[in-house]
Amino acid sequence: LSGSASAGAYLYVASEAPGFTEFFGFAPDFTSGALSVNGDDAVELFYDDDGSGGGNAAVVVDTFGDVDATSGGWLYTDGWAYRTDGTGPDGGTFVEGNFTYSGVDALDGETSNATAATPWPIGTYSPDADDADALAAPAAALAETMAEAVRLGAVTPNPVGSRATVGFAVREAQPVTVGLYDVMGRRVRTLFAGTPQAETAVAVPIDASGLAAGVYVVVLQGETVRATRQVTVVR
Repeated sequence: LSGSASAGAYLYVASEAPGFTEFFGFAPDFTSGALSVNGDDAVELFYDDDGSGGGNAAVVVDTFGDVDATSGGWLYTDGWAYRTDGTGPDGGTFVEGNFTYSGVDALDGETSNATAATPWPIGTYSPDADDADALAAPAAALAETMAEAVRLGAVTPNPVGSRATVGFAVREAQPVTVGLYDVMGRRVRTLFAGTPQAETAVAVPIDASGLAAGVYVVVLQGETVRATRQVTVVR
């Protein structure tokens, strides 16, 4: 597989499109037998800086799994593994602790990710380890880095079992609501409602207790700003 991507974009690669589309509700960006894995295979991501397709120019950017392993907590047969926010890439070294795991057979019998008991937290990874740090910084420090109109940090932890936190800041003071919505677009929690000061970090707790397992969306809505983050609730 080869191509280009913008920073922050998610690319979805599947061994076939129909099953992927039916399960996740959207089509993959690429289909290839290169990712026809059976649950105990390693996956390596390469950067080919001269376009030759390999050789000395191909650099291993990230690695998941141990080649031809038959045991270990990272095995994902009929389940999933997902990189933890703020970790990686790890080059050619697999760091098992930098991933979250569903466990083997977690998706057995499931027909869609939206209704799965242990859904894949697809499209939720944030590479910015300093998201939370930046949002917890003093207002003066935040103002120096805040060129955007709104900043909504990563949900931590994600996936979440009972409680998590998400931080935000707005460049201009205005009424803001932060809600938690299910995949049907129904608001299941109002997390915050108020008028935060400009360029001041706000930490918002998320109480996920009592929610069914699944994918949810944190939606920040202001008069002139809007931002979203996905979060997965697991049981």
